Amino acid sequence: MAKAKSAVPAGLHTVTPQLTLENAAQSIEWYKKALGAEEISRATGPDGKILHADLKIGNSHIYVNDAMMGGKGPKSLGGSPASFWPRATPGRSPRARKTSHPRK
Repeated sequence: MAKAKSAVPAGLHTVTPQLTLENAAQSIEWYKKALGAEEISRATGPDGKILHADLKIGNSHIYVNDAMMGGKGPKSLGGSPASFWPRATPGRSPRARKTSHPRK
């Protein structure tokens, strides 16, 4: 078997966050609107839940999915134990300040 040139897949960084959410579809739309995220791919189950979605914000990817099979999202944990700090890019920060994430 050929040895990989890099342990990090092309186009990704050393660390790529995976977010488990109660309503991944709603969050994806917010990331698009507020942060200019580009949806690269989405896989959904028969019940419509998001099994895996790949988003690109600037030059970074984040993966998101709905809570399922015993997994818990931030709402069921009483809030998120992680912080998300996107670097401000020209034209992005005013949009982000005007867009509030729905907390349903």
